Amino acid sequence: MPSRPRSQRVTDLALVLRARDWSETSQVATFLTREHGKVQVVAKGSRRAAPRFGAPIEPLVRARIAYVERKKDALRDLRELEPVDLYWRVRRGLDRTIAASYVLEVADGLAPNDEPVPELFEAAAHALADLERGAHIDGRTMAFELAALASSGFAFDLGRCAGCDAALTEGARSRLALAPWAGGVFCGRCAGGVRQAGRVSGATVAALRDLAHRYDPPGDARPRDDRLPWPEPRVAGKPRRSALALTPARTADMRAALDLVISSTLEHAPRLAPWLAGRRPAVGRPRRPASPPAPSADVAPAPASGPASESDASGDTTDDTDAG
Repeated sequence: MPSRPRSQRVTDLALVLRARDWSETSQVATFLTREHGKVQVVAKGSRRAAPRFGAPIEPLVRARIAYVERKKDALRDLRELEPVDLYWRVRRGLDRTIAASYVLEVADGLAPNDEPVPELFEAAAHALADLERGAHIDGRTMAFELAALASSGFAFDLGRCAGCDAALTEGARSRLALAPWAGGVFCGRCAGGVRQAGRVSGATVAALRDLAHRYDPPGDARPRDDRLPWPEPRVAGKPRRSALALTPARTADMRAALDLVISSTLEHAPRLAPWLAGRRPAVGRPRRPASPPAPSADVAPAPASGPASESDASGDTTDDTDAG
């Protein structure tokens, strides 16, 4: 990537990933930008009683920003921040807030510093926009994870064995091997040669493959301005209103498989993973995880009992119309 002149002013569309206090009046913020990747800036005056920017500098803010690069390896100086979306509907619900924050956490972990990753930015922005519009929480979060892995170069084939390249045609009850560090999913014949692999059913792999196709927008439909999200999700060869059944048991299996893949890719378990809607302790239960559990695809967690969360209330299926 060619170097830019000193003190050049840069404008871009960005998502706030995180922010921390830097002084009594300023913050250091990390943005995921569309054209310049993950950047850190100093937001001087953002903590004043009358802040100089158009919105709080905190996660769940999408904005058009302008910053100045002083010199190599120095923090940028944020000059302007014009909010585009503050995701008010997401902020009003605990489950949606956790899911959206998890999207940002995964995007933060996958994005390299100062390297453009426009596909990852658009995958995250699209997921947040869908969650804001009322998309199925579990289904949309998992679809983002698959898209984020693909856009970051960590995609694996859900249709063919990583060992022998045979089509994964095993029955729904068959047990396949999931080992992202070894290349992806392995058929029953190849599974025995893969060490420390998680076990996943053929039905779970098929459901993940179906979910990935539902949020696979055409390449020429990606917007180059602030208009998000992409056009309605498409499902090749299926009616527009076809639905993918996301029962609690199916969601738990898919969630466990993706936990294994994400944790392996990031080399740590995401902090918010235990609190996603599908496994967060129900309201009124005192149990609280002390630390994120080790991800495993061998045994799926049992669905929590108790009052229904927002994702439960939205139904057991993710419909193209609702999710998109």
